[in-house]
Amino acid sequence: MRASDIASADGLCPGPNIDDVDRGDFLEYHNLIRREIARGLAQNSAGTLKPAKEMYELIYDCALEDAAAKSIGAACSEYVDVPPKHGQNKYTVSTRSMVALNKNDLIPQVVSSWYRPVMVYGLNANTKFDDPRLESFANIAYDKNLGVGCYYAACPAGAPTKAVFACVYNS
Repeated sequence: MRASDIASADGLCPGPNIDDVDRGDFLEYHNLIRREIARGLAQNSAGTLKPAKEMYELIYDCALEDAAAKSIGAACSEYVDVPPKHGQNKYTVSTRSMVALNKNDLIPQVVSSWYRPVMVYGLNANTKFDDPRLESFANIAYDKNLGVGCYYAACPAGAPTKAVFACVYNS
């Protein structure tokens, strides 16, 4: 699904820091990975992952976006737990040159970084997610996840020295 497919005059969700293009980009990059997994084309540390038997595209969920926004914390300095039924991925940018980049240019890198651990550490033959280093990958690849909501915040808002991206999944 492209950003233009979910954009509306009022916007998909009411969040102030991301718009429907950002939401569409997050959704698109997640679903690209899920399609590769479903087809058995996704890279593993040694070859490719087995095809998924039941892998559906994620839908964008405004309630999960709200949970992602809350998880970033008021001033990006505190950590707020996400309810236990949800998976969560976070990515922090802390160099001025990276913070200065347009967030749309960073979204592919962010989602890719959450996929990358399976390429380094690999997934065992029975496809059990029992390695904690694969948590970010598992959140994207878990076939029972059907929704995702993401958020972005520059910290502090006036002269940012760090930026945080978060996505929450309906595990």
